Amino acid sequence: MARPGRLSRHASLAAGVAWASQHSTQEGRVDRLLTLATTGLATA
Repeated sequence: MARPGRLSRHASLAAGVAWASQHSTQEGRVDRLLTLATTGLATA
């Protein structure tokens, strides 16, 4: 089973991705999502 810390980290990442996709411009969206995904993978 996944540890609670891992789950909350993934939940935070998902929330960040959702926020970025709503609040970013079309041009900046990909960069933000890549940054969030990279950060999430590095800390997972």
